[in-house]
This record gives sequence, structure tokens and C-alpha cells, in this order.
Amino acid sequence: MVKLVRDHLDVMTLAIGDGANDVSMIQAADVGIGIFGQEGMQAVMASDFSISHFKHLKKLLLVHGHWCYTRLSNMTVYFFYKNVAYRDSNIDVFSFGIPMNTLSIFTILAHLAIETKTWGQSFVTLNAMERFFKTDSLLGNWPE
Repeated sequence: MVKLVRDHLDVMTLAIGDGANDVSMIQAADVGIGIFGQEGMQAVMASDFSISHFKHLKKLLLVHGHWCYTRLSNMTVYFFYKNVAYRDSNIDVFSFGIPMNTLSIFTILAHLAIETKTWGQSFVTLNAMERFFKTDSLLGNWPE
């Protein structure tokens, strides 16, 4: 059923299972969640994420899903910003067409330093300020 929905509706699917009979459904989905159940560990071993009880599913989807989406979108925007900002750097002009020597090694190290600096700064600043909403506000007043 998951494969049918995914292929014909062209959507991303999530499957949740707690036993051996759910393994094929979890593997067919784009994202699989296995729950430790009475039937064993087969669903957990086949899943992308695993939780111990159904009660943790709400927090996994609403809180951690929101934080993951925020991180991915911020890093994508930053990736494009970084590439546009450093597109016109003149550091490559000095070593174009020159065989491997001190200048070309310096150029490689300069690129490495720029990449390390920009990605290092982005991770520190974005991870320090990434949680705009607290866990309680993300969980909200959803029915139990």
C-alpha cells in the first residue's frame, strides 16, 4: 500500500510499525519509524528511526521534525549565500595554469581556510540560535 501511494501520488511517505509484519511497509516508505513491540525487534532494525513507545511519536514528528526541517532549510540558504559571496574571489587567478608549486599549494590552503571558516561560523551561529520555538509551543494543544 505504501509503495502504491508513493508511486502513483508522487508524495513522500512515512510508515510506522512495531512488528515483523510491518518490515516490508517500513522499507518501502521514504521514512520508516520502528517501535519496540511485543513482536520483537524486526521493525526497529528495518527502520530509519526507532522509538520505545507510541507516546514518543508526537514529539518525534512535531518537535524533532520541525527542528530538522529548520536546520536543513537554513543550511541550504547558507550554502547558496556562501557560493555567491565567494564566487568572485580572485584567489584562483594567481594559480591558473601554473604547475604544482608553492603558489598553487597556497591557493589550495587558502580555499580550505575560507571553506572551514565559513562553514565553522555557520554551524556555531545557527546551532546556537536555531531553536526559535520551545518544545512546549511546538507540541501545542494537540489531542492525545
